[in-house]
Amino acid sequence: MATISSNKRFSFDWQQPSYFPFKSFEHLETLIYPLSVKEFLGKYWKKKAVMIPGVTSKKFEKLLSWEQLQNLLLECSDDHLRCFDNSAPIVGEKADLLEQWHQGQTLHIERIEKLVPALEEVCRQIAGELKASTKMYAFCSHPNHPGAHLHYDRFDVVVLQLQGHKKWQVQLTPTKKPYLECTLSPGDLLYIPRGHWHFAVASQEQSLHLTLGISFKNFNDGPIEPSILSTIRPKIQNKLAKLNLSALGLR
Repeated sequence: MATISSNKRFSFDWQQPSYFPFKSFEHLETLIYPLSVKEFLGKYWKKKAVMIPGVTSKKFEKLLSWEQLQNLLLECSDDHLRCFDNSAPIVGEKADLLEQWHQGQTLHIERIEKLVPALEEVCRQIAGELKASTKMYAFCSHPNHPGAHLHYDRFDVVVLQLQGHKKWQVQLTPTKKPYLECTLSPGDLLYIPRGHWHFAVASQEQSLHLTLGISFKNFNDGPIEPSILSTIRPKIQNKLAKLNLSALGLR
């Protein structure tokens, strides 16, 4: 990796390419393009994992690069870093963790959106659209090395492959065979529902990807389509009206 000068925060001059027919990069419809939001929510959301090939390998390149990653590592504190070696997260001092990374372990940057404004904006936009909480992590893996062991997350996962290639498997339980096996290339996206077990190994080159975590106050919550909202709104209003009448002693 090339060494570049250090900055505490980054700001990316994002210019929307012509192949995106949407107004801003941060919207869910742009992240999952060319899959439509209707198909994504109806067929996959909370149901099963899906790999969405990128329309170009440059789809996510403005978010984070190897050079920017190295610059970021000069500035971030110990509590942002973890390491994996087919294991649970390993914590420690930054110097020790970076040494383990250089020896082959996968480096994990916790809550990277707090350090990179462009990623913070992605989280803000998606959180606003889905009425959810969002957070983001970065994973840097050496060739042919795994990250975390087979596990599941307590939130929905959206993986954005930035550089390199990574092989994934997703399964319903630790003992069942994977129902999805795929290799992500730069520009590809992988959605994994909350609670689905998964495991990943980098291919023949270094891999860099971002994981966007999406969670709700109620684990059963999710995006509500306008058609559904229009049917439940009258019921809510009727219930509130009855409560008001009861409070006034009119029922």
